[in-house]
Amino acid sequence: QRMRTHELLRFCTVSGTQVLGGLSKLMAHFCDADPRIEALRTEVSRDMSCARAYLKCGWQVERSISASHYPPMWVKGSEFRYERELVLEVFGIEAGTEIIDNAGQRERRYKHPLAIGNDGAEDLERRAALESAGFKPRVGSGALLLTLRLQRK
Repeated sequence: QRMRTHELLRFCTVSGTQVLGGLSKLMAHFCDADPRIEALRTEVSRDMSCARAYLKCGWQVERSISASHYPPMWVKGSEFRYERELVLEVFGIEAGTEIIDNAGQRERRYKHPLAIGNDGAEDLERRAALESAGFKPRVGSGALLLTLRLQRK
């Protein structure tokens, strides 16, 4: 029998602001809404967090995920840009959208279509164009895959 698992896609806070118990309140509300939920999963960027709040709430580190699975940030001086937005800017909306759509449909090593670990000819051409626009890739530190198994009474 398969476990009924849900994924927490993003939990954000404002820098310098703290909501006491915010994550645990969010989880409690979500889990109370459906008593059939057996577990929650999420990926936490190691560049953004050490997952302390998750671990305090009972989450367990399932495994570490290498940076190869994710797109890099692109840097030019003090400017940081996400690859998706930079592709749209450098190639234009129409051509950039087609490039991103095609990346999502072809066979690749890593799940994310813009992952730095994907090294097909199209990936290398796209990155070369971004570099010729003056940007350099900054590869992150990867992520932690966390799981919270719920103890139902």
